[in-house]
Amino acid sequence: VLRRAATTEVPVTGGVALRTDPVPSSYQHNILLVDEPVDAATVVAEADRALAGLDHRAAQLFGDALAPTARALAELGWEVGEHIGMIAQAGGAPTGKVEQVDLDAVRPLWDATWRADLPGVPETVIAQLSDRYALEEQVIDLRYLAVRHGAAVVAAAVLRIDGATAGLNGVGTSSGQRGRG
Repeated sequence: VLRRAATTEVPVTGGVALRTDPVPSSYQHNILLVDEPVDAATVVAEADRALAGLDHRAAQLFGDALAPTARALAELGWEVGEHIGMIAQAGGAPTGKVEQVDLDAVRPLWDATWRADLPGVPETVIAQLSDRYALEEQVIDLRYLAVRHGAAVVAAAVLRIDGATAGLNGVGTSSGQRGRG
């Protein structure tokens, strides 16, 4: 999905760099995707080259073989986190609590969460974090799922559907509603 939404794709050692001009502050859409063995110094150099002009450097490393590279990037000051994928079979009974909404319905929740999680970030960047989903709508089936408390959306996620697969992204709950099941 990221590759389809990107405006530019540049080969880099060990993978590819994506740039998405309409949302330059989105780490998710302006990033190196690395799936071949490469050392941390090379990742840094390739990020500097391929992501030049952006205010961040980001990379996703795929596979256990790149764990040493991730550790070395952390030692260089990069923020390193682990993404875990879950797979489930289709089915199950709906609870009736989740509804499909549009991007404008979930934007206030996400914007408030990003303001809290990213203090001092300009409003233009906050807007890009939601706008990036509008870009993805052009290349994949996106469904915004929400839970409301009264009229306000208090929890939301994006369901990305691509052929026979689906993935959940942008999962979040307002701070006042967390820990309630």
